[in-house]
Amino acid sequence: MVAINTDRESNAKLLKSADVQSDVKYINSGKLKKLPLVVMAMLKAPESFYSLFGVARMLGIPKATVAKFDKSNPSGVSELAPIAHLFVCFEEEGRKTWAIKKSHFDKWQRTGRVPKVSSGRPKTKPENCENWNDWIPKELATEFKRVVDNANKAAPHMKISYRQARFIAYQEFIDRRPNLK
Repeated sequence: MVAINTDRESNAKLLKSADVQSDVKYINSGKLKKLPLVVMAMLKAPESFYSLFGVARMLGIPKATVAKFDKSNPSGVSELAPIAHLFVCFEEEGRKTWAIKKSHFDKWQRTGRVPKVSSGRPKTKPENCENWNDWIPKELATEFKRVVDNANKAAPHMKISYRQARFIAYQEFIDRRPNLK
C-alpha cells in the first residue's frame, strides 16, 4: 500500500495516482478490514468538504472519540456540538461518513460563530404547469403586444397580461384544430 500523507494538497495529488486508485478498489472490495482513519477521511467526502476525521485532526480531538460517532452522528462529540447540524452524511457502498463544507468550518474557525445557512427561496412551481422558455422573432412579439394592447384599450374593464394572452393563443390554436387532437 502507498503511504498516506496528512497534508491536504499532497493527498489530493495522491488520490489521482494509479497506485492509490488500486488501493481504493482493494479497500472497497472488503478485503482490508482495518482502514487507517486518514484514508477513510480521504475516500468519501468531496473536495469542497472536510471529513469528520479531518475536522477532528484539525481540532485535536482523539480519533477514538470520533470513531464512536462516525456511524451515527457527529453531534455526540462535545467539541463539535455547535456545528454538528452542519455535517452532511455521505454514503458509499453501505459505509457512511460525515463531512462539513470547508467554507462553513473555516468561517467557524475564523469568527468563532456558527455560520447561518439559508435553505434558499423555494421554487414556486404552479401545479399542472410546464415551463416553456422560447425565443420568438421580434416582429411577431411586437405584433402580439400591439394586439394585446389594443384589446386592453377596447375593453378597459377587462385587462389581460401578455402572459394570459399567450395562454389564450395556445388554447385557440388547439381549439381550431380538433382533427389533430
